[in-house]
Amino acid sequence: MKIEIERQDLISALTKCLEATTKNTPHTSFKACRIETDGKEQVRMFTSTDMMLVDTVAPAIVQEAGGVVVSVHSLSEIINAMPKGKIVLKSDETKTSKLSIKSKEHKRNYTLITLDCEIKRPADPANNSWDMSAETLLEAWSIVSASVPSDTVDHRIVPAAQLVVTKEGFSLGGANGRALVKIEYPGKFKHTGTVIVPRKAFHALALLAAEDSKVRVSADDHNVYWESSDTMVATRLVGELSKDGVRAYPPVDPIIANIKQDTEGKPLLPISAVTIVDALAAVAPVLSEQFSGVTLRAQPGVLFVEAESDTGSASEEIAVEFNGEFTVQLSAALAKEVLKPLKNRKVEVALSAENNVLMFKGENFMSLVSIYGNKEQTK
Repeated sequence: MKIEIERQDLISALTKCLEATTKNTPHTSFKACRIETDGKEQVRMFTSTDMMLVDTVAPAIVQEAGGVVVSVHSLSEIINAMPKGKIVLKSDETKTSKLSIKSKEHKRNYTLITLDCEIKRPADPANNSWDMSAETLLEAWSIVSASVPSDTVDHRIVPAAQLVVTKEGFSLGGANGRALVKIEYPGKFKHTGTVIVPRKAFHALALLAAEDSKVRVSADDHNVYWESSDTMVATRLVGELSKDGVRAYPPVDPIIANIKQDTEGKPLLPISAVTIVDALAAVAPVLSEQFSGVTLRAQPGVLFVEAESDTGSASEEIAVEFNGEFTVQLSAALAKEVLKPLKNRKVEVALSAENNVLMFKGENFMSLVSIYGNKEQTK
């Protein structure tokens, strides 16, 4: 194999492959990618692990056909150290133990030991596809991600979000022990379905969206697929309860139904999400690791955001149109994390004392934040 490729095109393809691989792993195939010629004007790169598959192509001048398997991390580090311009990759088909990497314009050369392992080709995407805006899907993820843990000590819980597609639109929801968020978007879809998508899949989607505004989303019994004009990413789905007992996703909709029933008929406090976030930032200087909670105290016409610790106290007073009273304590960091992605969106706040959560409801979303304690008087 011998190809000539622009450094930036190679970096772009490698970056996508890096999303699927793991550097520090004893499994050779989990840190490897296969590079092979795909016609005369492009090169194909794909990698496969137990969780994710990436298949991407990049423009290149193919001088000799062939293929090779290398460590994607080692190759990426080498290419990042190369100067801008065209790069020549060459492997000898009769002696495939090394890959030669040369800069065409500069005198900088590397060799990389190839890997003796098989990389599975990604499967073809399913037919039940959904054409979605990558920007919209990532906006939904930015709002929901605060309720999906980035990691978990309990190996039985897989960080994931639930994507539900109906003929009238789609929703994305996430939940953990402290917060729940669900957002809905209108749309028209021929195929419907529900898939539970691991957090890692949205990282890959962000890479695709940086180059292509439209993605094709599809799913089968095993994978969810993101497809752009030059790349396909397949991520293994996780079930609500798999055979080995891995709990992947709490039942969001039943929880929301309980909250709606508990808050029905109660006065709602209308406010901008950014106003609460700014108030939380204002009282943050007196907080510490030992004293990280804030108090939201609502009275007719005013909302107080208060904090108190061993270093002092702080309060912010906000004028609101509200006829009820409630006092709650909650984590300042958690509330800020949930509300900040909502930016200037208007929210209606209500206390669900029965469920020990504070509800932030908007036109197409609902966020629930756990509270430490509460006191409520409805007028």
